[in-house]
Amino acid sequence: MQVKERIPDATVAQRYEPQGLWGRMRHTYGEKRWLRVTVFVAIAAVCAAFFYAFNLQTALIADDFNYRFIFGAINQRVESISDIFFSMRNHYDTMNGRLVLHFLTQLFLLWGKPVFNLVNTLGYLLFTGLIYWHCKGTGRHNPALYFGVHLMVWFLIPVYGQTMLWVDGSANYMWGSILRLAMLLPFRLYAQKGKSYAGRWWWLLLSVPAGFFAGWTNENSGAALIVLMVLFLIYDKAVRIKAPRWSFGSLAGAVVGFVVMICAPGNGVRVEHNFGELGITFQRLWDGFTVCNRRLFYYVLPIFALFAACLVLLHFFGTEDRQAKHRRVLLSGIYLIGALAGIYAMLPVPYFPGRAMFGSVVCAIIAVGTVCSGIRLDKTVPNVVCVFVFIGCMICAAVMYGNTYAQNVQAYRQIQAREAYIEREKAKGHFDVSVSEVRVKDNAYSPYYGLADVEPNPQHWANVTKAQYYGLHSLSLKEE
Repeated sequence: MQVKERIPDATVAQRYEPQGLWGRMRHTYGEKRWLRVTVFVAIAAVCAAFFYAFNLQTALIADDFNYRFIFGAINQRVESISDIFFSMRNHYDTMNGRLVLHFLTQLFLLWGKPVFNLVNTLGYLLFTGLIYWHCKGTGRHNPALYFGVHLMVWFLIPVYGQTMLWVDGSANYMWGSILRLAMLLPFRLYAQKGKSYAGRWWWLLLSVPAGFFAGWTNENSGAALIVLMVLFLIYDKAVRIKAPRWSFGSLAGAVVGFVVMICAPGNGVRVEHNFGELGITFQRLWDGFTVCNRRLFYYVLPIFALFAACLVLLHFFGTEDRQAKHRRVLLSGIYLIGALAGIYAMLPVPYFPGRAMFGSVVCAIIAVGTVCSGIRLDKTVPNVVCVFVFIGCMICAAVMYGNTYAQNVQAYRQIQAREAYIEREKAKGHFDVSVSEVRVKDNAYSPYYGLADVEPNPQHWANVTKAQYYGLHSLSLKEE
């Protein structure tokens, strides 16, 4: 009997070795954990550097001047943490109930803009990291998904400059989302792994205050948070996972925090001052429904289209079995419903600015990312397609960033020149000063876009607060 010659192991290994330069690079990338970590850190570092550069070219704007002072006190600056507590007590009675986020605003302003630039950059990394973690859930880290999160935040976040760079706006929207996403993350991980994230008894003690502060952040996003928590509990029941005790503690805390915020006397005072007597009527609800639909179509409908495309890709190129795909779609649907809840919670409100869409867009981004995390295009789509899509996104983002950065530099220099002029006038004994307008282009990525600067009327609130900040009797706009 003839015995076949045994093929050496090296020959067998060589037979299955990836062919070509790109194949070998991808194989090395998939097998080497240190390489994935290096790519992950490099993405975070580069994105943080660009974001920090934006912060350096952002001055104090609009409400920042107002929050530098103690609410209810005449011309008294915030000089300590205790001043902020006193200010927030008056804020609750006269402005609104968003004390957690406005406390952060006054704390950031107390620290000063240079410190805020660093803290806000760290907050950006935390914000994008939490979105990524909600998309990925448990399992192996995916730098491509992490980079995709940064791109989606750049392309999809509404009025980027107002919600990410402006001190008051960043505290109210980006930092508010950080608190909500951090509190909601255990729900997401538990829904995927069950008992592995059941937690100990002390989780219940932490869950109540965590839910309380997360629910006490923002009106429409706080309502969406409660809806999301309820949907996660329903999901646990549907897949026959016993809901942990801390989930009910978080939900109870969030409801209480939300009620405390909504019941603030300042909400009624502000609405009556700005819009007159407010009552919930059919006409007002219909008008609100119309406005909410407009916001939905303008900000979220493109993300829904992207979500639908990702569902198709998941069906054909998903790496999981049918049951796992089904659960992934259900999890993404939770965030989509949360996005809709954040939009239509604004029905009875007469004012719906674009920045109030922030929380809903974040939920929609997570829904897309959750589906994308189950797709492996590199196994099926030609490499050249992935490369061209990547290069195209990078070019678009770079061009948009460059244009916005140039505009921000120009506006920041105008503000510096204005401040130098004010100091020269004060040195001459002139305390009724007229200044030139800061001119910026209509660019929603700029922090100066859509926010009050100096108005022609010296009694306008923006003029009054700036005059108070600079130590002037009055501030007005030059006639040019």
